[in-house]
Amino acid sequence: MFFPMRGLAAILMGLLASGGAVWAQERPITPEVLLGRIEGRTMAFVDRRTGAVVGYERFLSRSQSQWRDENGKCVRGDVYVEGPTLCFRYEDEPSVAHCWLPFKEGPDVGYRSTLTGEVQLMRDAEPADAECEIVPLS
Repeated sequence: MFFPMRGLAAILMGLLASGGAVWAQERPITPEVLLGRIEGRTMAFVDRRTGAVVGYERFLSRSQSQWRDENGKCVRGDVYVEGPTLCFRYEDEPSVAHCWLPFKEGPDVGYRSTLTGEVQLMRDAEPADAECEIVPLS
């Protein structure tokens, strides 16, 4: 069961821990604008704190994606807009909505998790980065 207040609490805790400086530079963008920029592309997702790539996502359409994590595990996802968030439901966890608040920060585009407050920045990637040995069929 998803509790929106828990996600909000995580975001607020992250903001407090950062001294508020992080959000001061983030300018919200709409999920529709973000989808317009990434549809048909493959993106690398980089943890803003560590600089490590956490995975690659190929945006097959405005409603379908394929995620490949840093260990090579691949899953298909349904992509949808819910209010100000861009959300994903992946075939391995269909009951969990992974929702993100997109933003622009200088030249970077990224998003902040509504579940954990984690921030990931997007980088262009090659389609081969999201390749899977067996493409999921769902």
